[in-house]
Amino acid sequence: MNRFVIGLVSFIAGAIAIFTFLKLEYNSTFGKDLDELRVVEAYMNPQHGFFKPELKGFLETVSINLKIRNFGGNTIVLTSASAEIENSEELFFATASQGDGVLGSNPEKNSVITIGPGETKGIRLSEGVKLKGITNFLESSEFKKEIFSNVGEKYLLHKQSWINRLNKALAFRYGKNATLSITLYEKFNKPIKKHKIKLSGGTNIFDNSGKFQHDLFLGAIRNLQAN
Repeated sequence: MNRFVIGLVSFIAGAIAIFTFLKLEYNSTFGKDLDELRVVEAYMNPQHGFFKPELKGFLETVSINLKIRNFGGNTIVLTSASAEIENSEELFFATASQGDGVLGSNPEKNSVITIGPGETKGIRLSEGVKLKGITNFLESSEFKKEIFSNVGEKYLLHKQSWINRLNKALAFRYGKNATLSITLYEKFNKPIKKHKIKLSGGTNIFDNSGKFQHDLFLGAIRNLQAN
């Protein structure tokens, strides 16, 4: 009996060791989805030239902005980011950019972003997204009367009912399941976090689940129109 127990314990210990080794090898090769790293905010921001047909590369184009929090006890260094469009044939990536706080798919062209334990950092994806045809919805005389205000360096639309109206417009134009799938990387192209954002599932600034905060996008649009 004792030999059986000792053998069973040895077998379980060996199985755990093998599982741990294989898990580490898998993570080292294919990356991981780190639960401690969370996207807590996301919003679209209209690029300069959003309403200007003569600036074709920027017309109806938004940048994708994220706030990422490290809930773990170890420092995380982000080196790159990539994005894919899912469930839509009407959405396209547009102009690419570089700079501080901007992450593209090539780690050799990015400045790394370090997030310490408990810290929150903002990033912007290098590629923008073209919302072809959305200006018809945003240029209505009713919308242009809406009140907005500054929130730090951002702008906030006051009337919350426009969030649902925008969600319906986005679902109609680009598909109700149109989704932006974002992958964050550490080291040299090692996936560390995946985050999906449904385009027509937007919410407001009080939601910290990583959905698009559409009241910020609508406020930024009103600011463009007012200036």
